Amino acid sequence: MFPEQLNGAIVLMYTPKGNYGVVEYETGKTYDTLCYYAIAKYDGDSSYYLFGCNSNFDVISDYLCDNIDDCQNTVKIHGHTVQWYKH
Repeated sequence: MFPEQLNGAIVLMYTPKGNYGVVEYETGKTYDTLCYYAIAKYDGDSSYYLFGCNSNFDVISDYLCDNIDDCQNTVKIHGHTVQWYKH
């Protein structure tokens, strides 16, 4: 089951497990594989966060967005068409 919180933020939406690419160090060496995307929000913050997670639900990438649509469009820009589940 997908966690209710990531890095202290409340998860609003998430994707099914998939292969969404990798996160690399500046040297080009692979850091970890993106297996999930999640849209989350911190209490008292008007921004939304798109988190990329590994297979253990550890956050390995993040994007600050103005709204949920921006989060979803960021995933599309990276070449992924995904189904979103509400938490």
